[in-house]
Amino acid sequence: MYELRDLRNEIAQDYESNDQLAINILNNIFELKNELEKILNSVNSLIEK
Repeated sequence: MYELRDLRNEIAQDYESNDQLAINILNNIFELKNELEKILNSVNSLIEK
């Protein structure tokens, strides 16, 4: 879970001038895709109830 928080903090920064850092962030998002989907599904289940 800390990875997601750290990733969110990275995304919140402005990295327009650093392409490699932006690429690394996007790669991290892709790596955490399954965990993000699980969270989204859990939230959707709570909303449907």
